[in-house]
Amino acid sequence: MRAKYLILIMTFLSLQPLMAQNYHYIDSLNKVLKTSEGIERADIYLKIAWEYRKSHPDSTIYFADKAADLAIQLGDNSRIVTKSLNFKGVAYQYLGDNVKSFELYNKAMDQALLNNDSVQYAHSLNSLGRNYMNQGDLIKAYDYYFRSLKIFEAFDDMEGLGYSYKSLAELYQTQENYVKALEMSEKTLKIRLANDNIHGQISILMEIAYIHRTLNNFEKAFDFYLQAKIKAESIDDQINIANTNLGISE
Repeated sequence: MRAKYLILIMTFLSLQPLMAQNYHYIDSLNKVLKTSEGIERADIYLKIAWEYRKSHPDSTIYFADKAADLAIQLGDNSRIVTKSLNFKGVAYQYLGDNVKSFELYNKAMDQALLNNDSVQYAHSLNSLGRNYMNQGDLIKAYDYYFRSLKIFEAFDDMEGLGYSYKSLAELYQTQENYVKALEMSEKTLKIRLANDNIHGQISILMEIAYIHRTLNNFEKAFDFYLQAKIKAESIDDQINIANTNLGISE
């Protein structure tokens, strides 16, 4: 029964990001790409790669490779290459190839250590934690999540902290520890609200609503679904409007 429940939780958590895609932002990045040069162009490739991870991970791999190739041509093969490896690891994880993603995350860690890039090293740790969680090794997942969290805290990296809290929230849900899951999700929401990350806000609002629903806090669940719906309507995100309507109806 517990195994079945774990599968249901993980299915819910994995479906949401796969269903939403910020195509408006991707279009704007492609416009900037036409006039960008040098390392700026490599950075744009990476931004496009990251946006495609949800629905088109193959495109993430393609653009991450273009970013790394360009950076190497320009003689700057540190930060860009490390991020490229991490992004490709995420893409292969979305494709269900945990072995390949594990290999890429470890390569990214080696590259980060070589270039004293603590933040990308922490991102690799966090991603490896997700890899272990997907395989059901929760002890290793905890270890990697908290190691990455400490680094992000040391560098006051808010984006990284948001990812760490989100990862921990999902892990706590698999153990039915909804109080801690809610605590981590609320921390994630606070960071995303400060960064004006609308799509990220919608995602975490829906997760908080789901946790409240599981705890039978239906009024709170309704409130968070409604907040998510309002934000989705503000950017005409039809997919998440449908998702929030589904959550409210259930």
